[in-house]
Amino acid sequence: MAGALNEAVDRLWETFGDRDSLVTALPADACLARASSGELKAMLPRLCELMVDPSDAVPSSKAFDLCTEADWTKWPAPERFALEAFADTWWMHTITGDTSAPSADDVLAILSHLDTPLVRFLGPWIDEFDGPAAHHLAEAILHRFSSPHWAGREDERSQVEGWTRTEAVILGITMVGGVHLDDGVLSRVLDRLL
Repeated sequence: MAGALNEAVDRLWETFGDRDSLVTALPADACLARASSGELKAMLPRLCELMVDPSDAVPSSKAFDLCTEADWTKWPAPERFALEAFADTWWMHTITGDTSAPSADDVLAILSHLDTPLVRFLGPWIDEFDGPAAHHLAEAILHRFSSPHWAGREDERSQVEGWTRTEAVILGITMVGGVHLDDGVLSRVLDRLL
């Protein structure tokens, strides 16, 4: 796990849980069972740690579904800020890193389960087009935002697809991000968008 992402997970542990407890060894299914039974906050650091585990090709969005059901936006400020910092850091780690799993499409779809305005993640994506973020966007567009985590989030997925057709994105990917794409990818992306 990269430095900033590791720090964001550490902050979750400091805010919600005890890193010296047995929770740190629980598998995802056990954490989700306990989180669903009223121990969400205690399980949240471990669930987020498992979400960003590089050995898990497609992490679960269930933890964020439980956060939304628990109305996390009304939690005390330190708890909200720790969860937001984790989400923001995971997103930046994803779009500025290589294209290994999980994909930017998967991570954005999972983050949509927090029910926070997606502009929080789309703005930084456009700001990072001069690098790997352009490749991540091209992949998501070419695969038609097909992450299984968009299930039940069709409105959010439509918002993201609409955003990809905005002038800012089209000009950004053409004038800035295109140099980072393999031959022929930019034309395929533009064919899909226009």
